Amino acid sequence: MSTDRQLTCYRCGEIVPPAVHRDTGGSCRQCQKTVPKRVEVADLVACMSGNDKRYRGVYFDNYCKRKPSLDALPVLRQCLLQDDHYLVKCAAVSLWKMKENAKQAIPELLIAAAHVDQDGMPQAYCHCLAALVSIDETHPEIIPLIRRFMHLDNWSLILGSLEALATMGTEESLQTIQEIRDRWYPEFNQTQKRIADKFLAESHAAKRDEQ
Repeated sequence: MSTDRQLTCYRCGEIVPPAVHRDTGGSCRQCQKTVPKRVEVADLVACMSGNDKRYRGVYFDNYCKRKPSLDALPVLRQCLLQDDHYLVKCAAVSLWKMKENAKQAIPELLIAAAHVDQDGMPQAYCHCLAALVSIDETHPEIIPLIRRFMHLDNWSLILGSLEALATMGTEESLQTIQEIRDRWYPEFNQTQKRIADKFLAESHAAKRDEQ
């Protein structure tokens, strides 16, 4: 007689075949497909540990819309290292909300922000950069990260960099805003020029107020 214990779904308690258990990370097929309105950390852990990647985006998207709990930090850090920029963006949003409580995730955020796709574009750059600034705007690797992608003519990346630098509010960040603005100003449309000028003027004003 077999002594193997029966595997059950962690959500509904129903018996689950071993192959399904491995695939889902611990739930039955029905529970895997039925994403709860309030996704919990256990749900994230299950979908990350299972072999079936189809539902990960839905779970992490649901989770990043709520206030994250500190026990989510390990699985969010794991998520940042996946080769799926949608998942990475969702994890970065959650970490952005955690602010200084997510300091342990800074190494993974730096890696994820710098990760480029087959076309050389850092798809999760803006989300990860915003999270880094939210967690520790004084971190010494943030401006080198921004400089790494200053050569890319992509307004979304440029805007993300300007927003992060303006939040940092240091002399070095002000100089970097100036460099980005001067480099790309001839290529900007009128709206983009107005936004870049606004960031530069507000950063100058903030520095004057400090003096």
